[in-house]
Amino acid sequence: MDNKMNKLVGRRLDSTDTEHRPKDDGENGRIIENMLGIEENNSTGADCVDGEIKSLNTKSTCRTTLFSCEPIRNKDCGYNRMTDIIDAYATFTDGDFKKCNTTFRSGKPNNKGLYLSLERDEERLCIYGINDELVGHWPLEKLWKRFRKKLNKVVLFKHDGSVVSSVTSHSGIVKESVWRMIENGDIVVEFRAKTGKNRGTAFRAYKKSHSKMYKGANND
Repeated sequence: MDNKMNKLVGRRLDSTDTEHRPKDDGENGRIIENMLGIEENNSTGADCVDGEIKSLNTKSTCRTTLFSCEPIRNKDCGYNRMTDIIDAYATFTDGDFKKCNTTFRSGKPNNKGLYLSLERDEERLCIYGINDELVGHWPLEKLWKRFRKKLNKVVLFKHDGSVVSSVTSHSGIVKESVWRMIENGDIVVEFRAKTGKNRGTAFRAYKKSHSKMYKGANND
């Protein structure tokens, strides 16, 4: 791990050069990246040679975004665009304006009827909706490549919202561990879309469970 990263321990989060965005749960991560001299990016790969930078606020219980990846939508059921999903599963409507901000996991459907199903025989992760209608899916091979490319190495900065308390790293992401985390609900999926804009379909997890994805983790 770069010594520059270890030197952040004990330092205050300096937001001077970081743009404030309302309701942005990734702002502390962007602050740390700026302090390290890492430019904000939307790359499918890791933030730097040492790995993907993640921040953990020890006072927060929120999930964090692992990455965004759009599913293959089921055109046979009329889901040609994200707009079609927004129309079918809107969480807010005001005239012609709609939002679809909803989180779903494996097993029990959420309040919109959405749930995940990891289908190993078919080699796909599926999104099902009302009446068990297939909304979309990801081929497992494609999904695994995204996990491995983005998260094979992670550097985790713990802080309390103001001061960095520790820096730890994890490496060697394990495919079976990732699938198990999806199946037991440690990893969930979130639609983050509204009329005219799709912020990306996000895979999210509690940061305290991140280490379960890596070699040597105790996943009991």
